[in-house]
Amino acid sequence: EQSFFNGRVHPDDLEKIERSLYNEKFEDNGGFELLIRVKGKDNEWRWVLDRGKIIERDKNGQPLLIYGTHIDLTEYKEKEMAILNANLKYELAATTAKTGVWEWDMVSDNLVWDKGMASIHERELPENNHINISDWLSYVQPDYKGELTRNLESLVSNRGIFDVEYEIETESGGIKRVRSTAKIFRISDEEGD
Repeated sequence: EQSFFNGRVHPDDLEKIERSLYNEKFEDNGGFELLIRVKGKDNEWRWVLDRGKIIERDKNGQPLLIYGTHIDLTEYKEKEMAILNANLKYELAATTAKTGVWEWDMVSDNLVWDKGMASIHERELPENNHINISDWLSYVQPDYKGELTRNLESLVSNRGIFDVEYEIETESGGIKRVRSTAKIFRISDEEGD
């Protein structure tokens, strides 16, 4: 019964269902796919992937019979929300501490920067957060490039820990002293590291 279903669906999702049932795309192919919250037997909200298809309509085109499936995605959504929450906390901590995080893809020789790295370097966050390592090294003051390069090579060859202080030139021409630390977590999928 529709009233039973409506009574179990989260109020914020009822409008989404209504919009979906009567939008043009749905009317064309009769199918839909929605992520909604439904109250379980334990009266807790469950995240459900609701997929269905209109099988029969009345003379005015209103759905009479819909077949569908529900897939419980609660565990997935809870993990997703926990990751999002952790990322927000990390971003707040990193911003407060004025730190940045970078990742080096050694195959493409690109660094992936977070907002903190762009802020430290006083540069716009690059598209896709990627910057080529040679571009990053061009920001390093000449007196520090040799030591920095040797430390990076040692990091790769010895799988040790990279910990070095050096000076960079910001986009505005200012000089900043920064400290970078790194550790290799994985060299390749084949090695299983």
